[in-house]
Amino acid sequence: AMALFTLQTNSPAGGVGHRTGMRGGGPITTLLMPEDTSLPLWKKLWMNVVTQEVMPKGKPDATVFPWLADTPTSDGAHPPVTPENAHRLQAYWGMPRRIELDFTTLQTGECDLCGTESTTLLTQYRTKNYGIQYDSWRHPLTPYRHALKGDAPFLSVKGQPGGLAYRDWLGLLMQGEDKLNSTFPATVVHHNAWRDELRRESGLWCFGYDMDNMKARCWYEHRVPLLFAPARFRDDSLALREYKEQLQLAVELARDSATLLRQMIKEAWFSRPKDAKGDFSAIDIAFWQETQPGFMRLCRSLAQGDVPATALKTWQKALYRYLLENYDARVFSNPDEHRDLVKAAGTRKKLSAFFYKQKAAESIKQMQEAVDGKHG
Repeated sequence: AMALFTLQTNSPAGGVGHRTGMRGGGPITTLLMPEDTSLPLWKKLWMNVVTQEVMPKGKPDATVFPWLADTPTSDGAHPPVTPENAHRLQAYWGMPRRIELDFTTLQTGECDLCGTESTTLLTQYRTKNYGIQYDSWRHPLTPYRHALKGDAPFLSVKGQPGGLAYRDWLGLLMQGEDKLNSTFPATVVHHNAWRDELRRESGLWCFGYDMDNMKARCWYEHRVPLLFAPARFRDDSLALREYKEQLQLAVELARDSATLLRQMIKEAWFSRPKDAKGDFSAIDIAFWQETQPGFMRLCRSLAQGDVPATALKTWQKALYRYLLENYDARVFSNPDEHRDLVKAAGTRKKLSAFFYKQKAAESIKQMQEAVDGKHG
C-alpha cells in the first residue's frame, strides 16, 4: 500500500499517457515539525491539519478517494480533473496511474519489503496508461512558484541536485518574490506557522525526490528553522516586512556571489571558460552548504533587533572571505597543475573587485552610509 501511495503521490513522467501526479513529478513536501521529537504522532500531525474554512469537509466518496469509482481517464477528449470538478481533499489521494492489483495470483512466503510471512502475497499487477490527468491543483503540503511575466501556471517546488539550501528557505516560509518568480509557501505553512501554540520551538521538515524523468537520482530531507517566529514580529507587520526584505537582500548577495565564484574559477581553469564542458555544480553545492552557518548567525542577529546595516555588513565580509579562500583552494592548491598563475592572480583581483560591484553589495553599502550619516 505504501509503495503504491509513494508512486501515486510522487508520480514522475512515465511515457505516453502515464500521467504525472497533481504536483508534477518529484514534488517537495513541507511539514511543520516540533523540535521535540518525543511528542506523540498525533501532535506532530495536528500541526499540519488545516481548518474546514481552508479545506472544506468532504464525504468519503470517489470525489475524495478516486479508486472508489471508474477512473476518469484522459484519453480522447476527456477533461482533466480539477478542484472544480473534484473535492479539494483529493489532493491527498491523487491517482494519476491506472494500477489494478491481481488478487488471483497469490503465493506463500516472505514479503520483499517488510519481511512478514504471509500466505497471500501479491505477485503481479496490471497497469494501463491514460489515467487521471490533474490540472490547476495547489497541494496543501507543497510550496509553489509563479513566473512574474506571462501567463504561466503555478509550479510546485521540485527536488534538485544538492537538495534545498538557505536560498530556498524564504519561499518555503513566506510569500515573496525574486528576480523571476513569486513564491508561495505550502497552504499548511501559510495558515499554521503563526499559530501561537505551534510556532514555538518548531521548524519545517522538507523532503522529496530529485527526479530525472522516471529515474530517482536522490532522496533529500532537510530541517529548516522558522525564521519568522520571533515574538516581536507577531503584531508588527512593518518590522516583519523589513526583516524579510533584509533576508532577501542577504540571499540575493549570496546567490550572485555563488555565480561570480563559479565564473571566476572557470576563468582561471580554462582558456575559454564559456566553452568549458563538465559539471561544475560541486562549486555551488559546497558554497550553499559551507556558508549556511553564517546565514544562520545573520538570521539570529536580525531577529534579536541588531542594526540591520551592521549585521548585513558582517554577512558581506563573511561571504567575501569565503569567496577568496575557496578560489585560492581550488585554483592555487595544486602546484603540479600547469596553470597560468599570472592569469589566475589577475582573475582573483577581478573576483575581489566584482564582488563589491554587485547590486546587493551596493545596497548594503548605502544602508551602512545612511547609518553612518545619522551618527555623523
